[in-house]
Amino acid sequence: MLQVQELVDSILDFLHDSRADLKRCALVCKSWLPPAQYHLFSYYVLQNERDCQWLFNTLHEASHVRSLITHIAISLEGWGNNDNYYKGLEAVQSELTNLRKLSVYRFPFDIVGLAVVQQLCAISSITHIFMLCDDDPVRLCSPLLNRTANLGTLELGRRTRSHSRSTPGPIVLPSPQCMVDCLDIKCYDDELPASVVSLFGMLDLSSLQRLTVHDCGFANRLNQVLRYCTSVSSLDIHGAIGETASFGKLLHIGPPTLFRLSHFTFHVLAPSALIEVPLLLAQFSPESSLRQLTLVTTRDCAPPYLHESLWADVDAAVARLPLVSLIVKVSLAFGGVIESDAGVTSLRRYLPSLAANSRLRVTTTTRLY
Repeated sequence: MLQVQELVDSILDFLHDSRADLKRCALVCKSWLPPAQYHLFSYYVLQNERDCQWLFNTLHEASHVRSLITHIAISLEGWGNNDNYYKGLEAVQSELTNLRKLSVYRFPFDIVGLAVVQQLCAISSITHIFMLCDDDPVRLCSPLLNRTANLGTLELGRRTRSHSRSTPGPIVLPSPQCMVDCLDIKCYDDELPASVVSLFGMLDLSSLQRLTVHDCGFANRLNQVLRYCTSVSSLDIHGAIGETASFGKLLHIGPPTLFRLSHFTFHVLAPSALIEVPLLLAQFSPESSLRQLTLVTTRDCAPPYLHESLWADVDAAVARLPLVSLIVKVSLAFGGVIESDAGVTSLRRYLPSLAANSRLRVTTTTRLY
């Protein structure tokens, strides 16, 4: 039998994906509960001129929606004349009074379009910017040229296929103006693209505290990033899916980088990757600044099955560092041998030294990344 909450979720999903119904709903949603308002209006993907015009009309016919919109994504379709698209973006930006996140999935090719994206990126209320990077440094660096407000998170993703057109004209990088607190880098090749290096050169990374790197098997790339991020105190490392020993390659990072970390997070996706964790922890001395180690793993990596001895090695490696506490997060997002929270909690038995000294916390999460 269909549960009430499932029915409500289905209705909300339908409204969220329905342009006409969503517009009509906006006119009467003042009395809706905040969760419903957030579900319907917090995130807008603008793919064409019609989307921009529709958002413009919604903002003017239902002004109470303005404060609900916290995230918009620029995801332009087609390769034709897009002047009206960027004019539409320019028309709505003054109405976005509570914008917190901006995603740029496709960069403009002309000066007018780049100027509009620059204006959006310069909005001081935005704390999180995501960009699908391109090899063209002009396109990648231009959006942040005019931003002076601090940025909480800059997230850089990899474009699966490059743009076929280049932006004309050279770019002159100014002195760093935008300070970044958290940097999230996803899915690059072994060497950082020149465009990303140019971007690092125009950002103020002196106060960067948290760095997240995905597909971290390439220690060379991580070392490249760390040359620009000398103040990092929290490092979050995701291993490549299917790569069983990716963390072992991180032994080449070197003690100077490891010693300044206070928070270290591993995402262990394969059971055999647990073998590498004690080897990596051996690089830390008891006098290091590390205070919290977090292991995010899957249900297939948790005992009581084939990996009790691996977790015992982790227990001993962390116990050697008297100031470090361990958090184990077991993801329930994928299937696995453990089927309940109770099975996850039993993991405490295999980390006895940490559990006995109140240095262990075991939790579950529905997210893997």
